[in-house]
Amino acid sequence: GTLAAPPGPTERLVLLVNGRPSGDARIGAGGTDWSIQPLLTGPDGPVTVQLQLVDGAGNAGAASIPFQATLDSTAPTTVPLLTALIDDRGPRQGPLAQGAVTDDDTPLLQGTLSGPLASGETLEVLANGVVIGTVVRLGPGNGWSLPLLLPQGPGTAISLTARVVDAAGNAGRAAGARRLVVDTVAPAMATTITAVIDDHGARQGAAAPGDWISDRTPRILGSLSAPAGAGEVVQVLNGDTVLGSAVLAADRRSWGFTATVPAAVAALTLRARVVDAAGNSGALPADHPLQVDSLAPTVDRKSTRLNSSHANISYA
Repeated sequence: GTLAAPPGPTERLVLLVNGRPSGDARIGAGGTDWSIQPLLTGPDGPVTVQLQLVDGAGNAGAASIPFQATLDSTAPTTVPLLTALIDDRGPRQGPLAQGAVTDDDTPLLQGTLSGPLASGETLEVLANGVVIGTVVRLGPGNGWSLPLLLPQGPGTAISLTARVVDAAGNAGRAAGARRLVVDTVAPAMATTITAVIDDHGARQGAAAPGDWISDRTPRILGSLSAPAGAGEVVQVLNGDTVLGSAVLAADRRSWGFTATVPAAVAALTLRARVVDAAGNSGALPADHPLQVDSLAPTVDRKSTRLNSSHANISYA
């Protein structure tokens, strides 16, 4: 606060709480600014705060206009429970287990409260001890949900918890922590399809890009620019459709995958990429396109014409 004029050399500014002295205010260098952090004791309830100048002889001046406040030192009894943490971004989505690694830095946190929020109470959500969001309205069954915004990085450890805070700033008991690791950095290593092996039918061996194959379970081989790290896998795709994860060799620099091509599929655009434990995907290499025909040729005896999906031979 501020005084109208500096106090005398022997005068001091006394804080009165409910009419009783509760400490001296600190006067600033200018002589008129003052501050005090009183220690309020006693039962919760209404409190009257005033200021009074007292001189060296103990004479007290008139008290200031009363300031009315309410002392509330009782913490909320409602306890939150964190029920689910949902990853809803990237190729790997769904509920996250305790300690999971995720590429989603905006997951959805869900929970319940042991009872309704009282007037003036707020549910606070904390990440590593810092408040990152609040909830003021509950859903059915005292349930709640909150989209989070978490720190990004190559492997940031996060501990989530929640607590109920009342209007006076008293915090209730915190919920049990949910832990996760946020990893939003894509793998830097590259992978290359080195061969596609057709081991079915009359023509067998490695199929170059653009070749025809008759094998609907071709073996796809590839290599990595560096050994795969812990939790990293190689995904094999046909276009944008994931066919599966390759099996890494012991050196973790080469891999193999046996694809299953449905009968209705006549063309493949094979691709591969590295995916880490959080679901971040590395760059895609050049496509390896192939044509697939597993139907044997048929002979029309009347026209002596040989037919297949890519052959049309007539006999004179």
